[in-house]
Amino acid sequence: MVDLMIRRKRISGDERKIQILRSALPLFAKKGLSGTTTRELAEATGVSEALIYKHFPSKEKLFDSIEAYCLSTSEANIGIVESLEANTESLVRCIYLPMYTVLKNDMVQNDMDDKDFHRLVVHSLLSDGEFAHHFLKNTYTIWREKVESCIVAAREAGDITIKHRSTSIFPWLVQHMVACYAYKHLPEKNLVDYGIENEDDLVDEFTLFALRGIGLHQSAIEQYYHPSTF
Repeated sequence: MVDLMIRRKRISGDERKIQILRSALPLFAKKGLSGTTTRELAEATGVSEALIYKHFPSKEKLFDSIEAYCLSTSEANIGIVESLEANTESLVRCIYLPMYTVLKNDMVQNDMDDKDFHRLVVHSLLSDGEFAHHFLKNTYTIWREKVESCIVAAREAGDITIKHRSTSIFPWLVQHMVACYAYKHLPEKNLVDYGIENEDDLVDEFTLFALRGIGLHQSAIEQYYHPSTF
């Protein structure tokens, strides 16, 4: 009877791997890759170091695997972006998407903490930058290219008439906005008071600021910016 109960409590290899990833994220977020030991990972995960190495050949491989596991929401968003045609309406949607995802803390899986992932990126920026570089490349490349093509299409449609020195700068400026918001909200004490309590209103203000900064005409914003339909 006892043996039967033990067998029932056993979990599959994939489930164990996910358990390790979930437990490792907060620890890596707090101490970074170099500051975290495999012993600490084993204690946080509730398994032996040997079992960790069974699923991940090294601490570095475990660290690298966290990004892929966490960002399932972002991967779904990338699929949406890829399906959009290059036009003004798609530009509006593309700018709204990262604003909503980051400001509403909906970037990583529901059972994970967005702040922990942002802390990982900060740790990376303070060291070799590899994790941050990999994250930006995998998460923003398709989105950035789509935004650029949409800006060109919006200009051809007459929805943007100002001259741009570069269309490449605008996707990065949007990314900088949401990243700055995320990093300033990592401490428990709120560092910035925007004077807006409602998250949806805050997403609106960030999005509209970006669209106007790109040079999109107000008439185009009024025509295409309808978040409830996105």
